[in-house]
Amino acid sequence: MSDSQVGQQSLKQFVSADSNGASTGNTDTNTDSSTERTPPTSTSETQSKPKSRSKSRTTLLDELYEEVRDYAYGGRAQKTYPDELWKLEAALPLKPPTKLHTTRHLPDGVEALPLEIGDWTLEAWTDTNVVYVSRGDAYDHRWGDGGALHAVEVYLNNSGANRDDKYHIREQTKVGFENASQVREATIDTRDDLYGIRGFSPSNNDGDHGMSTGTKSKTGTAAEGVYELLAHLHNFPSPFGKHLTIVPDTGWELQKLSPRGATYRAEAPAAFDKTYLRLSIHCDTLIFRAYDENDSLPDRHSLQIPPLDTVPAPYYERNEGSSRTPFVQPVAALAGMNELLTKPPEAFDRSLLAEG
Repeated sequence: MSDSQVGQQSLKQFVSADSNGASTGNTDTNTDSSTERTPPTSTSETQSKPKSRSKSRTTLLDELYEEVRDYAYGGRAQKTYPDELWKLEAALPLKPPTKLHTTRHLPDGVEALPLEIGDWTLEAWTDTNVVYVSRGDAYDHRWGDGGALHAVEVYLNNSGANRDDKYHIREQTKVGFENASQVREATIDTRDDLYGIRGFSPSNNDGDHGMSTGTKSKTGTAAEGVYELLAHLHNFPSPFGKHLTIVPDTGWELQKLSPRGATYRAEAPAAFDKTYLRLSIHCDTLIFRAYDENDSLPDRHSLQIPPLDTVPAPYYERNEGSSRTPFVQPVAALAGMNELLTKPPEAFDRSLLAEG
């Protein structure tokens, strides 16, 4: 059986399976709002300051989100979290998403953290870092079904040659195929666990791969880093497999899927002089190209996406001469991707060819 046949057979299993049952890791299922998780030990952890007992913990979480809203709606963050963004279907309102939270061993200036935000779970935290993780299915037409996790963290950059003592936000993805469930359900008790996931081995297992964004942004205080992280997660519906049309009826075929990305392919109209159209989403960016199977990157045609109806124009940037269209947040990119998947390949023409 060829690689493509294996992928097609596996995709049928992937689509028919319940893809909404991904593990949520170490989340406490007790609905009592007083529930606290025991934090991981850390050599860098310092003693938390005593918390006031005169406030209910629900109030602490409400007060946290007042600070998050003030941060997201004002100053430079307004460009990143514009008002219309919250009207998109998959965006989560900036209010406490659950009563489950912790108040222990948190970064300075942070009184509480929610244990869940949509499909994100709080999995590791100390006084200098916070890690949220989403888990879900993966797919590759060459390797079939897989499992993956995606982590977003804020941490104090206080060591190494690039030390600046600021709080950095970055993301990591791990995708595994041979040991899919081990990768998807890996225990993350400290941020170091992201670097040693059992069963994940790009050098030994076909298809296994990881991705790190490096620093996406940085803040001067731990509290600001946490506010930005939480606002971002409310606009980052992960895993993507729960929010994308997996099998469109318009001629597009899923080629790859991870918690933060997906790639679809369709036969290109004759006007492009290429065999395929390829449409990809990577976190908050769409990439659109026309290509032949053996094309090198310079031989592929870069395409601009057409204007969208579902996403206001100020929230994405169509760049002349580039196949890449960045959006203000992943939730906006997802809305744009789903809209484009409703269009058959014949709806796109050479007027979309990027010049330059």
